[in-house]
Amino acid sequence: MPATNPDGLLNYAIGLHESGKVIDAIKIYRQLQKQFPKHSHLLFLLGVAECQSGNEDGGIKLFNQSLKIHPDAQTFYNKGKALDALGRLEESLQSYNDAIALTFSDPVSHNNKGIVLAKLNRHDEAIQSYNIAISLAPNFAQAYFNKGSSLQECNNAVEALHNYEMAIELKLRTPELFLNRGVALEGLNALDDALASYQYAITLFPDCFDAIVRSASVLYKLARYAEATRFSKIAIGINPNHLESFIGLSSALIQLKQFAEALSCCDRAIELQPDCIDAQYNRGLILLIQQRFDEALASLKKTAALNPNHDYLLGTLLHTKMQLCNWADFDELLQGIQEALNTKSRVTAPFPLLGLVDDPELHKLASKIYVEDLFAQKTKSPQPDKYQDHAKLRIGYFSADFHDHATLHLMMDVFKNHDQSRFDVYAFSFNTLETDNWYNEVKTYFKQFIDVTNMPDESIAKLCRELEIDIAIDLKGFTQDNRTGIFSFRAAPIQVNYLGYPGTMGAQYIDYIIADEFIIPNEFQRFYSEKVAHLPHCYQPNMQKRVIADNAFVRSDFGLPENGFVFCSFNNHYKITPKMFSVWMDILRNAPNSILWILQPNASASKNLQDEAKIRGIDPARIVFSPKLPIEEHLKRLILADVFLDTFPYNAHTTASDAIRMGVPIVTLLGKSFASRVASSILNALGMTELITTNINDYQNLAVDLATDHQKLHQFKSRLADSLTTSPLFDSVGFTNDLENLYLQLML
Repeated sequence: MPATNPDGLLNYAIGLHESGKVIDAIKIYRQLQKQFPKHSHLLFLLGVAECQSGNEDGGIKLFNQSLKIHPDAQTFYNKGKALDALGRLEESLQSYNDAIALTFSDPVSHNNKGIVLAKLNRHDEAIQSYNIAISLAPNFAQAYFNKGSSLQECNNAVEALHNYEMAIELKLRTPELFLNRGVALEGLNALDDALASYQYAITLFPDCFDAIVRSASVLYKLARYAEATRFSKIAIGINPNHLESFIGLSSALIQLKQFAEALSCCDRAIELQPDCIDAQYNRGLILLIQQRFDEALASLKKTAALNPNHDYLLGTLLHTKMQLCNWADFDELLQGIQEALNTKSRVTAPFPLLGLVDDPELHKLASKIYVEDLFAQKTKSPQPDKYQDHAKLRIGYFSADFHDHATLHLMMDVFKNHDQSRFDVYAFSFNTLETDNWYNEVKTYFKQFIDVTNMPDESIAKLCRELEIDIAIDLKGFTQDNRTGIFSFRAAPIQVNYLGYPGTMGAQYIDYIIADEFIIPNEFQRFYSEKVAHLPHCYQPNMQKRVIADNAFVRSDFGLPENGFVFCSFNNHYKITPKMFSVWMDILRNAPNSILWILQPNASASKNLQDEAKIRGIDPARIVFSPKLPIEEHLKRLILADVFLDTFPYNAHTTASDAIRMGVPIVTLLGKSFASRVASSILNALGMTELITTNINDYQNLAVDLATDHQKLHQFKSRLADSLTTSPLFDSVGFTNDLENLYLQLML
């Protein structure tokens, strides 16, 4: 039974209070207050208990009554805490100052004053308060943490991190500490350490939401997309309405090629926030990849309406319109992209620009902006020293295209012909979703064929260093499904940009670009961040022999006129610029018995091209569309064409050598950029330079001459047939030997 005398009751109430029975204590404190209304310590105790029960207003009134009777540092301190809890920060600050004035040596008051100053965004003053607290109590771990937080708000991540480490050394273990430490490390680009810190916060508190969300973000930056996906889903499980997690999840799923689920995430994000820019942009990217071009354009237009300056939007928007042959606002959009690039804005990924302008200096600028944004901060591994003790040079080829794809159509014989007595050749494949006969064959030509599809970029680079790859060849560059991030982590002492991307990577970690003296003459080398390694003939490899279908195709099979002149251009439709299309229509106008034979595009592009022909006064029926065919059948149907009209500024590449192989002359326009010189390099290797033009008028006139002068056309075809037997273009054994010698030179 509690004592009935006042002192006994007070002691009993204090005991209840200290044991956590706050409500019971309050009842006795109030009973005693009636007897002793001016007992300052009783008022203080009751005020503390009221605050602990959630009644801060009542507690503050009691503290004020106590302070009128007896000003006391502890009472000012507790009043300051209560005012802080109510968000009355200026009053709270004053109360802590009053407490400090009475007892300067109390480190906790200085610490709590710092907390209030930080909430008022007065971080410099907060840091001073924390410093005083630490000077009074050198082992005050919480003060180190709080100081670190204010330093972080002042963008001083290095000093913030030092204070977090001091708090950890003093055994502070809170999820907030490790969360903030992770943020500081992330700001210093120490991504692995940041992730470890977030993970430790989660071990301390499994539902530490911010640490889970930030883990997903860092894992995405580290290209560990499957793990990023898992953490985003955990975050969504905790908060099904968390917008950022749906956006992050969609981005990771795009990288994992799980497009249906990624699209659902975007749609959910847009439900949560209809004006969500990132969700609309990601939605547009997914639909573009899925070749749902009309829908993609709609999403990208919505993005532009929300924020026309969204990173890489204009380039993606114009590239999508090019896929649709929708040239409305072409000049305006292109001018906007060029102007933005000249201010070093993130306006376009490098690849779309290749088909828009013949400006290698602008191409280089776009690549540098892109790399510095996405990859430069990831580069942590130093360039490895060249390996000295290899009996055979170790070559690694990196691609997503080890299947029926234009790149493998070119490279197959190189892989087959590599001299295994001098070279160990490795394949690093990051797209095993597509397997076919080409895939099954090419796998047999490597010492090791390694599926790295689900490995993070840094882990792939580490694997390459463990295998001591001497030269790493990036066959993708900035084309679709690339993994150029691998090279930012330094997979090999020598890293090379070759074949897949016809332009500079603008990256310090790519050492060489392989070309020929026609593609990149000496006076153009300044447009490339890489050193230029020249092959003696055309840079483009080719298979010596190709399987060609035995179909007995006739022109009527494809809706072609039996006796008319057939121009063809089997390039991707995004390569058709409005200017070149106008030139093609002028050619048809001046060669009356001619038609243009091109690949069947999407329905919108077909209609748009037909409409554009009408605008230029050409009967749309003179444009004949044909569907894609298996490569063996496509090669066979090429013989039905008379002349191949090249695109500009992005030439035909594989399609050019396919046409040449089948005896179809190419009329091309020579530019300055890599992409605009490929067909010319092929023709130069064949000794057919008369088919290379240097201006639009000559291009048009040559095409018309060939269509109207049958003897001239016959002479070119005859010369082309002879060149095919003597030119090095389809000598795959000789080409491979030249390429191997070049690799050996790179090692010197």
